[in-house]
Amino acid sequence: MHLRKWRSLLGYSCLTLWGGGVLVLGGYMLGEHTAPLQEQAVERQLEPQDHWQAEHYLATGCPCSRQVADDLIENPPLHGLQHVYVLGEDAKLVSRLQEAGYQVTTLISEAQLKEHGVVGGPWLRVYEPSGELAYSGGYAPVRPTIITPAHASELIDRIIDGSVDKALPAYGCAASGL
Repeated sequence: MHLRKWRSLLGYSCLTLWGGGVLVLGGYMLGEHTAPLQEQAVERQLEPQDHWQAEHYLATGCPCSRQVADDLIENPPLHGLQHVYVLGEDAKLVSRLQEAGYQVTTLISEAQLKEHGVVGGPWLRVYEPSGELAYSGGYAPVRPTIITPAHASELIDRIIDGSVDKALPAYGCAASGL
């Protein structure tokens, strides 16, 4: 009887340690993904134009970036030049965005990411007609999903009319290791 008690205690202890380990490891793996992406400092100014300009940064394989891409494809560019930078290689996505009227550039190296000052996507930058940066951040106050989609054109309209006072957090996927 005494041996059965110890065996049972050992079994519960192993199960508890295993469960705790899974929780810690899972939390570690998801922790960075659920935190907003951080912008790297970069002095970037565009050439002056007679219209506002927008740059969209989308990470391939990222569900949040996919939500933004779907929104962009459904709502072709309205305000001047809207350039989409695809972080990683995805020929189908590039083709769909081009067909929707966007200029698309693929960034496939860490050096290119640093040059643009982004660490992942989705990320939005909006520039005034003077070429000065007016907005740099995310697309929605919460992670874009089917239930809470990102509405890029609506956000850009709000940025242009001055009703966005601070950048939204950029929830998404890091694009390191390209």
